[in-house]
Amino acid sequence: MRSVRFWLTVIVSFVSILLGTMFFPVMAKIPDNYSISPFQEFSQIETLRPSTISFKPDEQGQGHRFITESTLAGPWSTPDNSPIIDEDGKQLGFTSEAIEEIYQGNRSVDLKPGSSWRTSEDFDIPQNHFDNELFELGSTRLKTLKQGVVDALRSVNQKEDCNCSANGDNNANVEAGKTARRLLGQALHSLQDFYAHSNWVELGFRNKEIDARLGRSVVPNPPPGFMPAKKPSDPGALDPRLVGSRDIKFLTSGYFMGVGPIASCKAPKGKMRHGAAVICSNGLNKDERERANYAEAEALAITATRDFVNQIIAEEPEIGGNLARIKVLMGIKTPCKNNRPNRPECEQRGGKSYGDPHIATIDGFSYSLQTVGEAILIKSNDGSFEVQERHSPFGSSMSLNTAIAVKAGKNRVALYTRDIPDGNTSTPLRLNGKPVTLKNDKLSLPDGGSISKQADNYVIHAPSGENVVISPRGSGTQAFLNVSPFVYNRSGKYSGLLGNVNGNPNDDLQIRGGSSISETRSSYGDVKQVLNLVGLRVPGALDASEKLYFDNMYKKFANSWRVKPNESLFDYPPGKTTKNYTDLAFPDKYLTLNMLSSSQVQKAREACTQAKVTEDLMEGCIFDVGFSGFSEFARATAEISGYISIVNQLIPGVNIPTPEQAVERVIEKVKPKVCLPLVGCL
Repeated sequence: MRSVRFWLTVIVSFVSILLGTMFFPVMAKIPDNYSISPFQEFSQIETLRPSTISFKPDEQGQGHRFITESTLAGPWSTPDNSPIIDEDGKQLGFTSEAIEEIYQGNRSVDLKPGSSWRTSEDFDIPQNHFDNELFELGSTRLKTLKQGVVDALRSVNQKEDCNCSANGDNNANVEAGKTARRLLGQALHSLQDFYAHSNWVELGFRNKEIDARLGRSVVPNPPPGFMPAKKPSDPGALDPRLVGSRDIKFLTSGYFMGVGPIASCKAPKGKMRHGAAVICSNGLNKDERERANYAEAEALAITATRDFVNQIIAEEPEIGGNLARIKVLMGIKTPCKNNRPNRPECEQRGGKSYGDPHIATIDGFSYSLQTVGEAILIKSNDGSFEVQERHSPFGSSMSLNTAIAVKAGKNRVALYTRDIPDGNTSTPLRLNGKPVTLKNDKLSLPDGGSISKQADNYVIHAPSGENVVISPRGSGTQAFLNVSPFVYNRSGKYSGLLGNVNGNPNDDLQIRGGSSISETRSSYGDVKQVLNLVGLRVPGALDASEKLYFDNMYKKFANSWRVKPNESLFDYPPGKTTKNYTDLAFPDKYLTLNMLSSSQVQKAREACTQAKVTEDLMEGCIFDVGFSGFSEFARATAEISGYISIVNQLIPGVNIPTPEQAVERVIEKVKPKVCLPLVGCL
């Protein structure tokens, strides 16, 4: 939509009139009753009020400002009308400051910043406005600007929640957001001009029938020799045969040849002109509300603006579903209020899946899960981070973690101990399906994050800040993986077998998309009785209530978190999928510590104690060593307690309190204050 041409053209025109220099062509008068199709022809408009002939970029209620502001205001939704929800359940939308920045970028294609009449460098470039039938260059410009927005957002530090400057903002993200919004505004100006300056409306497209090629592909120019004007000598009237044809091969736009009484009214032979104020007001543009079909062009421009933004937010694989990048584009500031690294929401807490496997949730609930198949251990609800594990059979009632896959931003990282997908046994590590080795024990991931190694322990650091420790243990058919994800202490951000991270261990067995199973109890059996009555008891079977509890845990809870084929992060040999690694009938029976003999319990406890297994992992250790007779489980379990130290060493700046620090903080919170006169509270 053209700006300031009114002032420039009218001044030149009236000076020419006063001097008697009427060089521009006299247009033939078209009868008032002239009409073709249900669309009004532009040649009917002989004059327009000078006050409205040219769109004023700062005028409220019309033109670029109205289209941009009305489209971007309010909660945002994707093309399928799905709202964009953040980790706290709030629907996202562009801030008023972000909308203004986008509009200023839009305005800059016509005017210099801060000026109401001085044109910008982009003003006289016709493809920036889809003038002169330059559809190929104009649509290429849209693709280039869209890629610029994506590139700016790719630089966003996704650890924004806990990596802020002293004023509460991530400076790099602030600059990335400004760049993205400026480029987006420039693209929206050109996009909106397409509907004002082309004959898309006149071809018969209305309401939401936008040209979906814009932003996605290159639109070709008209073929050579195409003459859309009604008469070769009359660039102000469109050929009636084009109106309402709905044939995009007849797509054209007006020619803008410059400012002045001659240049403004000219067009190549047989082509349409853009048109100018007073002197040749008829032409192919719908820049002002008083022009025919302005309302239709405005409605299409609003729909196209929303579509273009959703091309970035919903269709771009590097932006879609990435809340950190979407928030930066929308101008939503991070939740950081200060730069203290020990803020509770920035601390990381760990969960574990080890041995048989035994699972310790982030909130501290422990249970065993001897399934066979692939499952979601934990995932962020914004889709930026996820850990999946593969359980393979170890006997008829036990299973082991034999593969772990991690989604770290847009990358897939996986480790395998068996069933190597490509047959390459030189390394257990795969990055996006390809074997990789770590030079100097570290590999940086594209777009942030890293893979590090210390001894036999791998640490995957996600761009969003989470960390995963994976440790290969054992060998041959007894090879397995222990895994411990460390995630932010934020309720509602995560879900999976490791629970919902809300601080309550009693609701961690939450069925996917539903509620928690009605009862939570130890799946190890009566542990105190087993340990206290060694030598005085005999092995026992499950009672009816235990059987019902295990059925609920396995068939309702665990099965709900099995990996579906379309969500798997693993690599597979040709012809195989997650279904080939699934056995819903496994295990053949549920195991508890009560089924072990006194001798088995005693030997297992001695092995675990000798390996220095901590009390929080003792149940799982006794379970594994007792049922398998495999003492390697004790050594592998003992090493899990050192995972916090490994992450803190390899990932600078991460905030994972040690168990001792966590206890100290609890004591600090509950200890009474002592207040003395003249001294204060201690």
